[in-house]
Amino acid sequence: VGLVLERYRTPGELDGFQWYCENCGHQLYEEYAEITDIVAQLPPIMNRFWASDDLRTCKVCGTYMEAPVAIPPPAAE
Repeated sequence: VGLVLERYRTPGELDGFQWYCENCGHQLYEEYAEITDIVAQLPPIMNRFWASDDLRTCKVCGTYMEAPVAIPPPAAE
């Protein structure tokens, strides 16, 4: 489950991206960036997390966060 909150930003303001363990709630990863083009800048941030087994493994309880599975769009009628 993801939550996105957006508002107008001032120049130099950073956006934060955080992932938490689904089992115990411990923070797994955090990254901040000045986002000016979310379409171009968000995928590398997401990929850094999802490409790392170390980042996806909780240091507190050992739970491994599985990558989300894409759900195909419904067929056109």
